[in-house]
Amino acid sequence: MSQKKLKSQVASGAALSYINIALTSIIALFFLPYLISSLGRSEYGLYTLIGSFIGYFALFDFGMSSTIVRYITKYRVSGDKAAEKNFLAMSLIFYSAIALVVILVGSVLVMNIDRVFQSNLTDAEIDRARIMLTIVVISFAISLPGRVYHGVLSGYEQFVIIKLIPMVRSVFRVAMFIAVLQMGYGAIVLTLIEAALTLFATCYNIFHVHRKLGTRIWLKSFDTKLFRNMFNFSFFLFIGAVVEQINFRIDNLLLGILSGTSSVALYGLASNIILIFREIAGVISESVRPRFMILTHEKNTNEKLTEIMVSVGRLQYILLGGIYLGFLCFGQLFIQLWVGPDFSQVWGFVVIVMGPLVFSSGYSTANFILQARKKVVFITIVNISIAMINVAASVFLIKKYGPIGAVIGTAVAYFLGNIIILNIYLSRVIGIRMGNFFKKTFHGILPVYLLAAISGILIGMLPGETWLIFLLKCLLFVSVYGVLMWVVGADKSEKELLMSISRKISAVFRK
Repeated sequence: MSQKKLKSQVASGAALSYINIALTSIIALFFLPYLISSLGRSEYGLYTLIGSFIGYFALFDFGMSSTIVRYITKYRVSGDKAAEKNFLAMSLIFYSAIALVVILVGSVLVMNIDRVFQSNLTDAEIDRARIMLTIVVISFAISLPGRVYHGVLSGYEQFVIIKLIPMVRSVFRVAMFIAVLQMGYGAIVLTLIEAALTLFATCYNIFHVHRKLGTRIWLKSFDTKLFRNMFNFSFFLFIGAVVEQINFRIDNLLLGILSGTSSVALYGLASNIILIFREIAGVISESVRPRFMILTHEKNTNEKLTEIMVSVGRLQYILLGGIYLGFLCFGQLFIQLWVGPDFSQVWGFVVIVMGPLVFSSGYSTANFILQARKKVVFITIVNISIAMINVAASVFLIKKYGPIGAVIGTAVAYFLGNIIILNIYLSRVIGIRMGNFFKKTFHGILPVYLLAAISGILIGMLPGETWLIFLLKCLLFVSVYGVLMWVVGADKSEKELLMSISRKISAVFRK
């Protein structure tokens, strides 16, 4: 596939994704302060704490979601519908069995939640936490088999449906939340609404796969050899997911145990901002994931794959670098205006964690090469070690410095695992010339970063601390960054892609 065709694929998947992210960001901007003020800092911290358990339960996926995408892509290439039906039936059986395990494990957690949080949660908070966790366990277990259908949608590159469902869900979520908060209800009812919307999304995915795509699931035979291959592939993805949870979600749990709900509220708010950033970072790479897996299956050379990595990586750095620089320059004012000075620490939390995320996002497509070539054992083992260091460091630093200790531990662990060690592995074992990758990827972009940073500092010196002044500063910075990137940084194909995305977004709104 040519770079031009690949970038067209990116544009198709990215257009609706950016609308979705914009909607999510707008909702967070206007609704989250209302949510925090309505619930109170402690209740919001409790809501965030229990919500983080969804991430832990997601580990029971065992990496099978990515495995489904891989095999669906493989069967699409071969046109083997019979094997596809049988594979999906086996996956559905697997998820149904795991759903029962989730219920068993969740029941144990619900019964012992007082022992886990008794040091820093009140008796009333523990009682509410028990009810909320019960709702989370039941809804997650019911929705688990639905991951099969989401995998089918991803494998068949149904980006519109994949992105449209979260958009609809976000709108309904805010509307229902506002209604129940006005009635005086709290975190328990909000958790119940989240569960109901999750089940609705699952049901629609099932409907779309069967009625719109015409995909059928039929167990002809339980292929034990195929299942072993599936498990071998998904196992290391599962370990990677464990590492991801440790590096980015366990801090909420540790803060809940060691510091209390107020610290969780601070870290939870930072996590919401980082989550939006990670969604932005994932748009481009996820849009090309199925196609990239096909290219890897077709035995393309490392040089060809590196060329494609550069093409995608430049898009990541152009977009994410501007966002990060903007937050560095104006993030403090944004936090102060958004949720008040009590949450001023959140700016530092986000800056520290976002730094390594920005850098590593440029070569996130390398993970698809590792998955397709089944070369994830070494890096997984290393990342497990780094994650354990993260936990140990976070426990020590939280006790000594509070929430900022958890942030530092996470950032250092991510830097070691996903920047230092991963780059060495890709270069020396996989054969991807990472030095050449960075040279081509940052060509023309680094000077823009420097000039934009200087401009941002000067713009930040303009007097005034109102929303109007903040928006004017952001608009001025975006204009300067955009002009600099257009003139100095972007090449011809990237300019064409920007125009293509703009046309697609305009077309969505015209409809």
